[in-house]
Amino acid sequence: MTTAARMAAYRTQTARHRIGEVTEIGLIRAGYHAIFEGFGFENIPDDAHAKLVDRAPLSRKGREGWLVRHSALFDVTHPGFVKDQSNREFFRNVEELILSFSASPVAVQDLIAQLFSLGVATHVVGEFSDIEYDNEHSKIALNITLDGGGNKRRRFDAMFASKTITSHADVLLQDIKSKAMEATEGDEAKVKLFSEGVLKYAKGRFLQTSDGTLIHATDAGLGGRGDDAKGYRVGMQWTDAHDLASSANWAATASRTLVLLSAMKADGMKTGYDSSPVQDLMKIYEESLPTDKAFDEEVASFEQDWLELVEKKGFLDTCEHFAKDADDYCDLAGNAFGHNSRQKCLSRLAERHHSNYKLEGVYAYNLKRRNEAGVYNPVNKKQFFRRFVDFTSGELEHCWNNWWDSNFLETAADVTA
Repeated sequence: MTTAARMAAYRTQTARHRIGEVTEIGLIRAGYHAIFEGFGFENIPDDAHAKLVDRAPLSRKGREGWLVRHSALFDVTHPGFVKDQSNREFFRNVEELILSFSASPVAVQDLIAQLFSLGVATHVVGEFSDIEYDNEHSKIALNITLDGGGNKRRRFDAMFASKTITSHADVLLQDIKSKAMEATEGDEAKVKLFSEGVLKYAKGRFLQTSDGTLIHATDAGLGGRGDDAKGYRVGMQWTDAHDLASSANWAATASRTLVLLSAMKADGMKTGYDSSPVQDLMKIYEESLPTDKAFDEEVASFEQDWLELVEKKGFLDTCEHFAKDADDYCDLAGNAFGHNSRQKCLSRLAERHHSNYKLEGVYAYNLKRRNEAGVYNPVNKKQFFRRFVDFTSGELEHCWNNWWDSNFLETAADVTA
């Protein structure tokens, strides 16, 4: 679909949306939103979340919303994952997901679509490095390389772009990276890296030396978005550096962390001991985590949910493979939600294709797609909590209370003595 056709479709769907009809882009955005929230379509999301917290208080409580969203790509960009496979195709789909999920409100989308319909706006593909300002015409210019060779210069009155287009334009980040490659107090005293050129942040987004010693410095910029290397993306520890909602959430967490560290530092100076507040904070945080046994038991309780998900995906893949057309697939896919309905649908599909030549039968194809998922092999406690580079509000509350109670009780004991 061309950009012009897509914009015309937006205009039509906007009109339908305003009279209360369900639209294609509305369903897509709702689906992407559900994925980012950590569960599927729900009539009452708050109730669904409450039920999930009841089932999994150790792993879910306090992690809904932005914490799930910005940590969602940690595993698939971990160096251990990408060393054997590229995640480039995966990220093309993720970029579409993020752009659809974070798209402008309906009214703004409609205005932009009207600009295209009226011929005011056009869509051109080019490189950021080919953008420059044309002083002669007082316009923004883009130099486009034509397929048949040669260049074409397009001029525009306005361009919408991020303030920081690339992490390479982040002067402070690049300076930190350069320091990471240099010895400061000997060969081992460097900033810790995930992989070449990618910083590895500790809990709370704190920088750390190569031996894991925490540094009293944090980062909220593009450093946590990782970097591209050899056909894959590596080291994405948060997905959003410019998102307004996440910035508001992170600011609340960061400010509370700063206040707590300041109080710990002031207390250390007052009582005369030389301590590192951030090291003390991490110790309190680690002591607050559940035991390995409790975490493993909670995760094990979701095995049946995993198996049902695998069965549903195998069923939908089978429907897509054997459906005659899009309408047929839609009818078949409607049977995905119940075990009995799935089995009956597979039986009908098998009968339909029994006399037709197929390289694989319906049941064989379905089994193959289900087996591709492998066995239920969840992450352990350390792997799970490492995904979340930011503290939850509950974790910070526990750290504050733990530090306050310990200091208050020690003071009270001294007074009593």
